[in-house]
Amino acid sequence: MFRGNAQRTGLGLSTPRIPPRLQFRFGTAGEVWASPALGPDSSVYATSLDGRVYAISPEGRPLWIYATRGALWASPAIRPDGSVVVAGVDSHLYVIREGALLWERDLDNCAFSSPLIMADGSIVVGSGSHRLHAFAADGSNLWSVSAGAAVDSSPSLDHAGHFVVGTRGAGVLVVTRDGGVVARFRWPRPLSSTIAVRQDGSWLLGTADGVLAVREGRVLWHGARGADLVSSPGILPDGSLVVGAKDGQVYGLDASGSTRWQVRTGGPITSSPAIARDGTAWIGSNDGKLYAIDVDGNVVWSTQLGGPIHSSPAIGVDGTIAVGSRDGAIYVFR
Repeated sequence: MFRGNAQRTGLGLSTPRIPPRLQFRFGTAGEVWASPALGPDSSVYATSLDGRVYAISPEGRPLWIYATRGALWASPAIRPDGSVVVAGVDSHLYVIREGALLWERDLDNCAFSSPLIMADGSIVVGSGSHRLHAFAADGSNLWSVSAGAAVDSSPSLDHAGHFVVGTRGAGVLVVTRDGGVVARFRWPRPLSSTIAVRQDGSWLLGTADGVLAVREGRVLWHGARGADLVSSPGILPDGSLVVGAKDGQVYGLDASGSTRWQVRTGGPITSSPAIARDGTAWIGSNDGKLYAIDVDGNVVWSTQLGGPIHSSPAIGVDGTIAVGSRDGAIYVFR
């Protein structure tokens, strides 16, 4: 699932070794913008602008490929039963198991939002129809609520059990499990970054003017002012965070929003960081490099891939790192 968990913190399941070794490069027929998902056996699930969903073995062999009706910009998510969920710009939500379609649903407009998967297999996803949708595990419609604007970002689950999601022009929508609108946090600019939820219940929002920490509708602090962000914040175990910006810099902020360090890359950053268990941030840049940055802001490793990196890395249980590139490939390191 995009950002690794329902709170979208970006926290990985292990600490990859440094330096990691490239295990394989798997080519697709289109650019890869979305973040891969890793299964419990380190199988890789990825989407491409070629409109296909790819399942790849830990050794780099194709397990299955499923073709949708249009380009796929959103990340896939894996349900507890092993089925794979993805939303597409063809306005459909797909649920696929072992390469066969289980069911699909019309989202009424294109979708860039990556699905949120609940423990019971139900799904919450946004779309360009200005709505947030929820489906039961069997595909039946649970509810659909107006968000007031297109939903490009991915919904998160907060500690009160509510769904929170940013919109393109109506701020943040807060919805209960049964589809009731609890609150709306107004923000004047589009929110494309996915909200990360901290242990203290506050939300971290990447905006066109830095990072906001918000709790119960009140802004706690405003960090990295002036930085234009579409990258989603990655939260370290101590509540500090890492985020990338369009100015090409990676920002490390402490739990109160003060900037601790900055690392400049060679291009704008639209990738979101994956955080290893030791606090190392793994993030891509449009300079085509994948970076590993330690908790003190030191670049401890980097490597050049074949194209710009919009995709966010995923970290698996065994130290596997998977990331997509706009050269049309998925790269897997271990």
